[in-house]
Amino acid sequence: MNFCADRNKNNRIFLLSSYLASSLASSLASSLVFAMGTSTAHGQENTNGIGGDYLNWLSNSALTSGDGRFSIKSSGRLIYDYGLADFNDENSEARLGQKINNFEFRALELGIRGKIFGNINYRLVTKLLNNQVDIKLAYLSYSFGNFDIVVGQTRTYTALDKSTPLTNTSFSVRGAFVNAIKARTRLGVGLSTHGEDWTISGGYFIDSLVKSKSAVDQRDMITTRLTYSPSFKNGLGLHFGTSYFYRSNNGRPFDHKYNDRPFSHQGDYKPLRSAQFNILSEQFLGLEFVATYKSLATQAEFAIVKNKLSNAEILTMQDPSYKGGYFELSYFATGGQRTINAKRGRFNGIKVKNPVGAGGIGEIKIAARYDMLDLRHQTFGTKQVNYIGGIDWYLNVYMKFQLNYAHSIIGNFANVKSDTVDTFNGRFQIFW
Repeated sequence: MNFCADRNKNNRIFLLSSYLASSLASSLASSLVFAMGTSTAHGQENTNGIGGDYLNWLSNSALTSGDGRFSIKSSGRLIYDYGLADFNDENSEARLGQKINNFEFRALELGIRGKIFGNINYRLVTKLLNNQVDIKLAYLSYSFGNFDIVVGQTRTYTALDKSTPLTNTSFSVRGAFVNAIKARTRLGVGLSTHGEDWTISGGYFIDSLVKSKSAVDQRDMITTRLTYSPSFKNGLGLHFGTSYFYRSNNGRPFDHKYNDRPFSHQGDYKPLRSAQFNILSEQFLGLEFVATYKSLATQAEFAIVKNKLSNAEILTMQDPSYKGGYFELSYFATGGQRTINAKRGRFNGIKVKNPVGAGGIGEIKIAARYDMLDLRHQTFGTKQVNYIGGIDWYLNVYMKFQLNYAHSIIGNFANVKSDTVDTFNGRFQIFW
């Protein structure tokens, strides 16, 4: 009898059961709060669509103390994916061992947020991924005037695509350069300020509370981001932004490389990769642009990453420099709009005027993206180009389906094709 296998299986069952129990407890607590704070007439018209009324009060109901100085509300997200990917080598022969055809429970996130003592905000988000519960966010923030200070496990100030929640991205996978730099949530301190149409933010980060953290999550990181997002009376909205980070190992050299999967979260094969060099530091510089007009939107980013070699590196004497970016075009066939929150420097959530189940069809967006990341240096590394198309269907403001197709071409240092990948991704999300 394999006692180790049985024990691991029991641990996974216990972990999932515990997490689902906490989800149920959170929902029941929110239900009680909702029942105490609001009332709904029997037979009232459903204005939020399928499941929307439940998720609406789950999202907006908060338990608040009598003096208003303390509050708590729940949040959450469930993601379920399907991935199909066919890999071919330089001779157009199938890499059968790398083929992906799989459903995946991508993630379940549960969180709470609110305020304490009237002027201190808090947020805690846990994430169940790969049979493991991690702390994604855990921070306190304090606002005074137009300034905000945040302390704890929080998002770094890096790139528009990274700052956009997956609930509001046009595709199920972020830009290749965003995934490769691994600018995940970190433990540190941040300061931000804003005006009517601009933001300035920055932070210093030292570690991560995530159990599955890699070495890059433990390195010192200084980040900053600036945005300017003017809007005009004719309905045109613009966004300009730049972000920068410096990451090091507190002055000590370390081995480092970049890589990413083709347009998929599943699988372990990563034909897009740089060589591993011994370096002292990384520097990242990114540029952002968005233009929105009614149902049409364009979005683009370009980034450069530079590494400072240590004296111990023997493969190359020249400091590596990599570049990547994307250009995206999207259109709401049902009249919806993408808009920028100028005071936060990121996209607003999508408003769904006619939800499914309330007499409408929701909002349907079609999008296309060209995505490129070049990780070549001298005779090392590869370059990947993605041609991506997708359809997003917002059933209401809490549910979303995504279908994406991507054709990826990977070339070596001499720009000779080494891999091609055709990927189909499907995703269903519930969020509140």
